[in-house]
Amino acid sequence: MTPPPVVEICPWCADPTPAAPGRYFCEPHQTEHEARARQERERDAREHRGDWLDAIGVPRGLQGISFSSVEETRCVHLVHEHRPRVVDGRALVLLGPTGVGKTVATVALLDSLLPDLQVRQRYELGRTLLRQLGNFSTRDQAFERCARARLLVVDDLPCHGDEDRAAGLLEELLVIREAERRATVITSNVAPQQLDTLLGDRVGDRLRSWGSVKAVAGASLRRAPEAMTS
Repeated sequence: MTPPPVVEICPWCADPTPAAPGRYFCEPHQTEHEARARQERERDAREHRGDWLDAIGVPRGLQGISFSSVEETRCVHLVHEHRPRVVDGRALVLLGPTGVGKTVATVALLDSLLPDLQVRQRYELGRTLLRQLGNFSTRDQAFERCARARLLVVDDLPCHGDEDRAAGLLEELLVIREAERRATVITSNVAPQQLDTLLGDRVGDRLRSWGSVKAVAGASLRRAPEAMTS
């Protein structure tokens, strides 16, 4: 005989409500509770924004970037479009020449997720990350830092040889993040047809199957002083 469902009493209105993970109130009051909790997280994010961005590795010079403060470039549009899939644990790769806005879009994404993910995000400059992964004394710490982040942004990932020690660790890192559905965003200056050759066939194939690879063409936005660009 199936036991009756567990019933709890809503503490706000004393109405019984079926017990469910993450639900402690009747439906109307649960909605109100979630809205209040979101407001509190947003307030905390505003108060601790600089400290949190420092903690996740965003350089000081990029910490003023947000979706509300930047131009609606092609890169910003792509990140907005793919944001739900990224939050759901997918990968997004932005490929394009210097200056088209890749860094701006990814830092704005990190900023927008501060209320929910806080310091469980990580920004890594690609060259620095590869250097740390290739160094015996820093590779374990760098690998662990990137593996556990809920959202990892690897910005401006450079070309490297497939036999490079760092390339093997990068592939292993992506395997773990894909298996655990951890959101990952990568930007690089390589052209789409160069992705497999310059980053390795296995890495390129994994990124395509796990998420979306998007190419962004155009002239550098840095030529316009009022445009905030990567």
